[in-house]
Amino acid sequence: MQTRPFFGFQDRSVRVWDLNTLAMLASLEQAHLSGIFRVRQLDSGDSFITASRDRTMKVWLSSTWQARRTLAPPHYDGVSDVAVAAKKGYFFSASRDRSIRRWDCKTLESDLQLAHAQGDWLTALALAPSEEVLFSGGKDSIIKVWDCDLHCKDMLQGHRGPISDLLTIDHHLFSASHDRTVRVWKIDHFDT
Repeated sequence: MQTRPFFGFQDRSVRVWDLNTLAMLASLEQAHLSGIFRVRQLDSGDSFITASRDRTMKVWLSSTWQARRTLAPPHYDGVSDVAVAAKKGYFFSASRDRSIRRWDCKTLESDLQLAHAQGDWLTALALAPSEEVLFSGGKDSIIKVWDCDLHCKDMLQGHRGPISDLLTIDHHLFSASHDRTVRVWKIDHFDT
């Protein structure tokens, strides 16, 4: 069980909490030049990644709370979300520049970029539990289904507002939207 959740804030800081004691373990002030959209654990607990409006991502060491590397510029606009495929050894980043990039967890280099992945800003990413299928949501109200090589397999339509977040649990995808609804999608047929 993860005992250290990470939170990024619009004030450019990252705070780390111990879930057992509810004590703050670290406060990383001025972690980015602009607000932080997403914080994700990158590997077995040794490092985590932050994605920011300043168009950069940073990889941090959990042992020292120091930045290991800045990935700049990974995108031409704010980096809105990150999805980590730890078993596969890579992660994906989504941006307001409408692109998705795939990155190697060890080298921290991008080996694949898909420009114009959505019709408007990308706002959310989620991986199927198998890590074989990636879902992206955008300001265009559409959810796209991708394989790991960023080939579009399908589109899920039904929301009437921008997608604000995506989450997979077992064989279901949950999508939250600015239309004030949450939709539940069966995804097992994509994950075969």
